[in-house]
Amino acid sequence: MRIFVLVFAALATACTSQIISTEEHIQQYIGSDITDVQERYLTERSRPISFWASRNYAWIEAKKPLDNGYTVHAFKNPYRDCTINWVADTSGVIQSATSSGTMCEP
Repeated sequence: MRIFVLVFAALATACTSQIISTEEHIQQYIGSDITDVQERYLTERSRPISFWASRNYAWIEAKKPLDNGYTVHAFKNPYRDCTINWVADTSGVIQSATSSGTMCEP
């Protein structure tokens, strides 16, 4: 029984820290080149879709130019309600990042 409690506590801690770190995860790319994010999110990989299943997919990117010359790179998860918006300057350096959707995860 003691082992079960320890395993459950470890899983609960891991899940909680992942939920909390979503914004921290996307914020860590501020100051990086947008190509770093594109490589990570647009490269097709096996990614978990539930506790028991995974699927091969890549995020979908849409770009929107802004009046100041910056570009919003909107990355949409094709299977979950999650979009991450990266704002990159004219040199491609990420200036800000926000996420929206009920299922955003890093």
